[in-house]
Amino acid sequence: MIFPVTPETHLLLCLLIVAASFAAALVIADLPPPAPPARRRRAPHRARGRGRARLRVISGRKTVEI
Repeated sequence: MIFPVTPETHLLLCLLIVAASFAAALVIADLPPPAPPARRRRAPHRARGRGRARLRVISGRKTVEI
């Protein structure tokens, strides 16, 4: 230990901790409330093609659609 802990020093340390926590609570209470969340815009609806993707197989002679 850095210094011997007597009942008096223990009491002083506890009071110091309580005072520090009280001061922190006062600082936190004085903070402004959080800003409301920004409204999110919806992305414009995109027209989709077919329900299933069209795959193309490219051969040397012609293009074949599956």
